[in-house]
Formats: sequence, C-alpha cells, structure tokens
Amino acid sequence: MKKLIAVWIIAFAFFIAMIYYLKVESTNFHGIADGREIIIANENAVRIKKIHVVPGQLISQGDSLLELHRPELDLEILKVNNELEKLSAAREANSGFVNSQINQIRAEGQTKINEILTEIAELKAQHSLNVSLASELKSIKSNSASNSKNDVGSLQVKIANLENVLKSVTEEMNVQIRDLRKSPQHALQAQIDNFKEQLKLLKLEQEKLFIGSPINGKIGSVKFKEGVNVSAFDTIITLHSIAPSYINGYIQESVFNDICVGQEVLVTSISNKKERVKGVVVGVGTRIVPLPARLWKRPDIEAWGREVQVKIPDNNSFLLGEKVLITIKEKFYE
Repeated sequence: MKKLIAVWIIAFAFFIAMIYYLKVESTNFHGIADGREIIIANENAVRIKKIHVVPGQLISQGDSLLELHRPELDLEILKVNNELEKLSAAREANSGFVNSQINQIRAEGQTKINEILTEIAELKAQHSLNVSLASELKSIKSNSASNSKNDVGSLQVKIANLENVLKSVTEEMNVQIRDLRKSPQHALQAQIDNFKEQLKLLKLEQEKLFIGSPINGKIGSVKFKEGVNVSAFDTIITLHSIAPSYINGYIQESVFNDICVGQEVLVTSISNKKERVKGVVVGVGTRIVPLPARLWKRPDIEAWGREVQVKIPDNNSFLLGEKVLITIKEKFYE
C-alpha cells in the first residue's frame, strides 16, 4: 500500500513538472544575437576607382568607403555640356540679331510716330487759330464766320483720326518687338533649361559614385580590387554593426506560442544572466524552417520551428553570434 502511494506521489510530481516545463517552454525560446549586415553595391555596371577600407576595419558613419567610375556617365555629361555650349552660343548670336531687328523696328516706328506727332501739333495750332478767329467773328453774321466754324470742326476730326493712327502704329511696333523676343529666342531658352535639368540629374548620379558608410561598424569583406569592372548589383563591400542589433529567435514546432509583431520581450544572455535588454518583435515567420544546430535539444536530431526576429537597442553588451533566451512580456522579471 505504501509503495502504491509513493508511486502516485511520484507520478503526480512528474505531471506537475511537465505542466510547468511546457508552460515555461511556451513563453520562452532561444535565439542567436545577430548584427546588421549592409551590402554596398551599385545599380549600374561600374569600375572600382579607389577603395579606402580593408576587412576588419572599424568605421564611423560618413567615412569614405570607395570611389566608383562610370565611363558612360562621363560621356553623357560631356555630351550635355557640349549641347549647352552650342545652344548658349546660338542664343547669344540670335540675341544680337533680335536686338538689331528690334532697333530697326523702333527706329522706323519712331519716325512714323514723330511725323504723326508733328502733323497733330500743326493741326492743333491751326485749330487754336481758327477758334480764336471764330470767337472774333461770332458777332458778325457773315459767310466768313460760318466758314471759320466749319474749319474748326474739320480740324478736330483730323486730329482725332491722327491720334487713332498714332495709337495703331505704336501698338503694331510693340507687337512686332514682342514676337521677335519670343521666337526663336524662347524656344532656345526652353532647350537650354531642359539640358540644364538633365545635367543636374547626371551630376546627382555622379555623386552616388562616392560612397560613404551609412553606419558605425566594421568592414566585413571587400570583394574586388581597384581597377576591376563590376557588374550591376554585384556586392562590392559588406559591413556589419559592431554590436548585435537583432535577435533571430526560433520557437520549436511542437510548442504553441501566439507571439505577434510589436510585442515586447526580454532578451537574456545564456552565459551571463545579468546581461539583459528589452526588445520588440519585428517579424514572425509564417513557415516552419530548420533550426540552427546550436539550438537543437539533441545534437543528433535535427529540429524545426518558426523564426522570430527581435529588434534590440544598439547600446547592448551582447556578442555577435551569442546564444540568448527570449521571454515574452508577461514573464518579465527584474
């Protein structure tokens, strides 16, 4: 009887232990600290002009990494500059011709205007004289007084007509000058503006050939030597952050865990329990993948699971490649 009770106690204890183990396993999983790798490449075929770094070198953000060369870009810039020079010369030559034409139109127009103004002035003088005579003769009822009034009216009509002609001549002269200034000068300026915009874009492409480091980190590898031609999108340099910035965690496929993106977790070093930081889940795998061999429970049995990526602060003390424990927020402890 005592043996039976002992067996039941042992079985119950084992059952409780299994429940606790499964609960802990569902809220904790392991991962490996990984750094941020950045690949330096170019979207065009280039030639490596100068390399300023070597593998393993520590670099700061903004440090020069390498200089590239695109011969076809230089030719394109040269071509656009030549077109700009030709168009600018044509604009200057055309500007001189246009100015000469404008001066001629102004001279001819001004001659006509002066003639009309002189004629108007003479008519106004005659008009003033006739008004004066009509005033003196208004008390005399004679044909002379009547004729003087008729002359005054006739002069007013002539003056009004000449003023209309003057306005018409002035407007015609201004229209001719405006048309000369617009064409072909306007078309030439439009072409110049278009080539200037092209040159601006080409210069921006040229600036991309001088590549600086986007982060503080360490050079991982340099794939090519100076003077070598590189195909588009080929990796030229790789660089890594000095400290891990992500944790690649893995949840065993046999364990239920409803972790989601945006959830806070606690990341603890396996070798030093005091080293811990808070992180945020930024990615959860949607398929089962093989786990790294380091995370297998038994070295002879391959394990599978779901991948979880956790972002951690840059100022952490983990080592690259260090094994860590990830605990979901509900199980945080300080």
